[in-house]
Amino acid sequence: MLYNKSIDKFFSEESMLDFSTMIYRIPALLFAITIHEYAHAQCADSMGDPTARYMGRMTFNPMAHLDPLGAILLVVAGFGWAKPVEINPSNFRNRREGILKVSFAGPAANLFLCFLAAFFMTFLNRFGLLSDGVYRFLLWMQLYNVWFAFFNSGSAVGRLQDSFGASAAVYGLEI
Repeated sequence: MLYNKSIDKFFSEESMLDFSTMIYRIPALLFAITIHEYAHAQCADSMGDPTARYMGRMTFNPMAHLDPLGAILLVVAGFGWAKPVEINPSNFRNRREGILKVSFAGPAANLFLCFLAAFFMTFLNRFGLLSDGVYRFLLWMQLYNVWFAFFNSGSAVGRLQDSFGASAAVYGLEI
């Protein structure tokens, strides 16, 4: 069966508050959050900051990255949060480069997951292997990952701008 569903039809059938979609939404959400936070942690570690490794955040276990209230709100209300990966910019070999790369690692990972889900959806659809359940899971993967990339890119830019000015003055740091 080939799927030619539009996003409009998808949202008319499934609401964010429709609990029958949880079987597709929760795994997609766990993938998006876990890979996003792992990317921040891995990037920080590769830039010389072992803080995330010491705090047990360099894992694909979603429980290490979930904030319970933030995850519940994300599923139920459409907004929420995960535990942020703590970093110590003083450990970076190059402070500015480290802050920039770590800030954008999560959104970049989310965009990669979105394109990967779109690829699998297209591939499976082309060969008639796309079931309704897989379609819904892959669509939620795309949606969550685009949302995370969009919203976290904005905060990454703000963090980057702030990291070289206001925060240095507030905390008495030398850049």
